Amino acid sequence: MPAPASDYFEGFLSRHCNRPLLEGFDALDAAFCIHLRDDDAFWNLRLEAGRIVAIERGETGAGAVRYEVDTEAFWAIVRGRLSPQAAFFARRTEIAGDLFLGLKLAKVLGLFFARYPFTENAADEPGV
Repeated sequence: MPAPASDYFEGFLSRHCNRPLLEGFDALDAAFCIHLRDDDAFWNLRLEAGRIVAIERGETGAGAVRYEVDTEAFWAIVRGRLSPQAAFFARRTEIAGDLFLGLKLAKVLGLFFARYPFTENAADEPGV
């Protein structure tokens, strides 16, 4: 059974807050949501200057883009086993809202997931 999504968002990903996601994306500002359909969980994230500045679980999605994804595809993506673009074109995830921004973010997030894949051990590691 996969780890709860909170392990990823509140544990692993929160340790990447307030530092650049990746070099070269310091002009990226966006608010977006990842909706895990199976759990009906909404995770709202905000990037400013290429840095994650907010991660919040919400009742609904917020931001210009919402990614609709099933839990199995979500874990494959954050573990670096499936790119967000491949998941989109295979219809394992959907993008609601600003499609252009959604595809741009998917590319950046795909690079991030490939560089910093989630593992169950990573949830316990200090300072990623």
